Amino acid sequence: MRTRDPLLALLILPLLIGCYAAPQKVAQPRIQNRQIVVPAKSRGIDKAPVDPAARAVEEIRKQYKSEFAEAVLPEPGKEPLLLGPTANGKGFPKTLQSIRALDKQHGSRSKYHAQLTVLKGMIQLQTGDFRSASAMESDMIRAASLLSAPSDLNSGGLLARNFKPLAAGWSEIYKFHENLKARNAGKVFPFASTDFGKINAAADQINENLRRHAKENPQRMRDSESDLGGLHVAAIAAAFYARCAAQKRDGREKAALYQKGKDLIGLFLTDTEKNGAVKGMQTSQSISSSHQRYLHWYAWLSKKVPEVSNQKQKKRV
Repeated sequence: MRTRDPLLALLILPLLIGCYAAPQKVAQPRIQNRQIVVPAKSRGIDKAPVDPAARAVEEIRKQYKSEFAEAVLPEPGKEPLLLGPTANGKGFPKTLQSIRALDKQHGSRSKYHAQLTVLKGMIQLQTGDFRSASAMESDMIRAASLLSAPSDLNSGGLLARNFKPLAAGWSEIYKFHENLKARNAGKVFPFASTDFGKINAAADQINENLRRHAKENPQRMRDSESDLGGLHVAAIAAAFYARCAAQKRDGREKAALYQKGKDLIGLFLTDTEKNGAVKGMQTSQSISSSHQRYLHWYAWLSKKVPEVSNQKQKKRV
């Protein structure tokens, strides 16, 4: 733009410069630095003292597991499967004595009493005292209610829930052993022939119950407490299946029953435990005798499945 008037040019020039000037920066609010508050290190909180009653009940549970492995659940493959205490003169003397001494100290509505009641009922089943076990049915229902929380299922809750099918299976197992003793002694059988269908049905009911438990409480499946909870019940059901399989002639039927028992025990074992058991690896000395027995049963059942299946295939050739 050109103009001959110097004064007018002086007036217009600042306006033109202002039009092309860069816009001023808008002042941004300052963001204060945030301090991350790091919690002070704990100074080592003392552990709460262990309840003497809880410690006493735990000792009784350990004693029961030891006597169960010694007197009731034999090494797999030995006859008769599920050796009853009455068949070899052994029982649960130490466990029962401890239960009687401790149970007097707790009310009937306490969890400790419920846990001891469950153990007492299991001992009655496994020693053939079915009359006393049947009389405890209402006590077992109450115990199942008191031990229904997930944290209590492996402390007696699962045993109480499955007491009815356990009793049904054990009663037939007991008849089998008593008739076997009578036959070996040349005496008349004290019971009618064993109903293996009832044993199989009892195992199937337990199988269904434990698989439901696995879906509802997956975090409790490999709990160390399952030695006297889910794994304990699963091992008994697997032995029920094995007893039924021993009566079968068809290899496929045998294999199916062994497979059911193997899979049921496997629900409560880690992959490392299962692989180690099948390979015959030595277990840690810190593992309880009952847990070792369960691992042996898993390994034995794992071998029986292909063994009887192969026998069937050989017969077809």
